[in-house]
Amino acid sequence: MDAPKQDLKTFFLGLNTGEQERFAQRAGTTVGYLRAHLIRGGRVPRPALMESLAEACKEFGAELSKEDLLAFFYNRADTGQGAPLSLSG
Repeated sequence: MDAPKQDLKTFFLGLNTGEQERFAQRAGTTVGYLRAHLIRGGRVPRPALMESLAEACKEFGAELSKEDLLAFFYNRADTGQGAPLSLSG
């Protein structure tokens, strides 16, 4: 049986402090913002940050695609966290 796929929270919190700093810098944000608003909070990154996060994940060896990141942020709406997925403007 395959292990469950890693998500952004599990990946990021598994990094040591220095790696978290480098990951955040590569993604164009801060550790504080990642922790408060993206990992724990209910914000969905804007498209440019989503792209940067996907690139940082790739560079740091996380098996997370942009689609995985989108699912991470939007699926939390099902549990009352994150932003609801709205296809209308």
